[in-house]
Amino acid sequence: MTGILNIKPLEAKLTHDTAIFTQMNPFCEVTIGSEKIKGQTCHGGGKLPTWQDVITVQRSGESVVYIELKDQDTEEDHVIGSCHVDLTNVSNHSTDWYSISFQGKNAGDLKLEIAFIPVANTVKA
Repeated sequence: MTGILNIKPLEAKLTHDTAIFTQMNPFCEVTIGSEKIKGQTCHGGGKLPTWQDVITVQRSGESVVYIELKDQDTEEDHVIGSCHVDLTNVSNHSTDWYSISFQGKNAGDLKLEIAFIPVANTVKA
């Protein structure tokens, strides 16, 4: 299905911390097809970040969206964990928890609100 996908990261419960001396600054990065969009950073969010932003992407029939949770750092962003969201199992509007993993190990859970707005295919005569 073609349309607009609005992904709203709400909160996360993380199992590990990538920051050594400070709190993590987590953000979500959404990849669908060849499009990659970075969400807002939760400065000082640590292992329990929350967000208020909406990441809007165009869906052109993809069945999976890839979500990567990263820690924003001054020199290099560090991966906290990631997950794949199967869009065939998501209704037009849903809120759910998704398990994220890092290097094959559980890295916590990420709560996402996902809304899909289909665009009708029109055929010109």
